[in-house]
Amino acid sequence: MNLKLDIPQPLADELKSQAESSGLDISTFVIQTLKAITEEQSIIPKLANEQFQSKLQELIDAHPKNLGSVDDSRESIYLGCGE
Repeated sequence: MNLKLDIPQPLADELKSQAESSGLDISTFVIQTLKAITEEQSIIPKLANEQFQSKLQELIDAHPKNLGSVDDSRESIYLGCGE
C-alpha cells in the first residue's frame, strides 16, 4: 500500500537523521517505527486488565474472611412463615 503524508520539515529532518544513524533508508525506518508503536499499543489493554485484576485482588484481600457457616436450607428460610 502506498501512503502519501505531508510531514512538517522539522519532523522530516528528524526522521531522516534517525534513519541515517540507524543505517536504514527513511522508508524502512518509518515502517519499523510504526510497527513498534502498533505492537506497543496492543499491549496496553492487557496491562490495563492485569492492573485491574491486581487492584481487585487487593480489595478482596483487604476484607476479613468469615469462615462461619450459614444455614441456607429451605426449612430455615421459611421457618415461621405460617406453615
